[in-house]
Amino acid sequence: MPGAPDPTAAKTQDANQRPPLDKTVLRALPPLRTPPRKFVAAFPDVVTRPDVKRLNLFLRLAEKTLNDIRARGLYGCDSAPRAGFTRGWDYYASDPARLFALASSMNRYSQNHGRTPDLVRPTTGTEKLLVAKMFAEIPDGPPADKLKAETYVPEDLRALLSPVTRVWQSETPEIPKNEDIAPGRYFLKTNFGAGNNIAVEYPLDAATADALERQVRRWFERRHLHGFWAAEWWYHLIEPRVYLEQNLAAEGEDIADWKFWVAGGRLQFVQVDQDRSTQHVQRIYDRDFNLLPDELYYQSDSNADPRPERFADVVRIAEAIGTNLEFARVDFFLKGSEVFLGEITLCPFGAKKAMRSPDLDQRLGQGWQGTRLFS
Repeated sequence: MPGAPDPTAAKTQDANQRPPLDKTVLRALPPLRTPPRKFVAAFPDVVTRPDVKRLNLFLRLAEKTLNDIRARGLYGCDSAPRAGFTRGWDYYASDPARLFALASSMNRYSQNHGRTPDLVRPTTGTEKLLVAKMFAEIPDGPPADKLKAETYVPEDLRALLSPVTRVWQSETPEIPKNEDIAPGRYFLKTNFGAGNNIAVEYPLDAATADALERQVRRWFERRHLHGFWAAEWWYHLIEPRVYLEQNLAAEGEDIADWKFWVAGGRLQFVQVDQDRSTQHVQRIYDRDFNLLPDELYYQSDSNADPRPERFADVVRIAEAIGTNLEFARVDFFLKGSEVFLGEITLCPFGAKKAMRSPDLDQRLGQGWQGTRLFS
């Protein structure tokens, strides 16, 4: 392995330094042909006329984009998905619903990237993620359900994983009583959404238990909105659960998150998050575990992690999961010789968050080839 590069040499562009979006081209688009009332009717419990007015420019962009995609016969929009799969195109069952979902997603992308995405001729990974949200076939289930992640590991590879111990789960927004749980350190999580996890230690005092119960209720109450504005529709198909899972970290420490970015069934790069609760560092490695100078969402450094002793096994599992998907970020916890599967993420940050190193976005886009969407 070559010497670790200096990440400061990477072409890094912090999101806070990105140029503001120039809306000149958007204003030159043809007027919106779909009446505003149809967007409200598509999502009557969420979308209002002010929302439609706010998104007018991006609704016009979405309308032109979908017209161009149809005219070119791209992404199989005129064909049905395989049995057992659903696409955003099918989930959003009318053109007003598709247009609003795409416009909202493109708006969030544009505000963070400082430019509008090209979904007719996508070149970057984040542009392709936007396409995938609408047109990729996603298994019914779906893989983003944290409690079903292991079912997407081929049976012949499951023996490579150590089982994650889950001591309790519920279909309703509640937490277990002290008398039902052995004393110890756990994580309270939901199987849907992002960021729904809290480190807890049993037994709980009354005040902590009340606060946790209120938090779980909020998670469930907001479930129908999670992913809505980013068009991450698959979260709405997950049957909600709250559960208690073993805490794999040593006491007083964070355990590293290992995230394997797989596109077209092949590992594109590895993201390692260290020290999340103190000085968050995020390092990026290629498929051969060479430290890259690129930065993803947080700053990196040149202190390369030791190569995991079962790195080859983890790559094998991640690529096996990604074989039948356009894209999957497969998350693991690695503890000595043990490999624990965390979750499967289908669109990190809804593709709205810009990568600090544009070269990394290009790398993902160039590697994402040979799939149903991108030949």
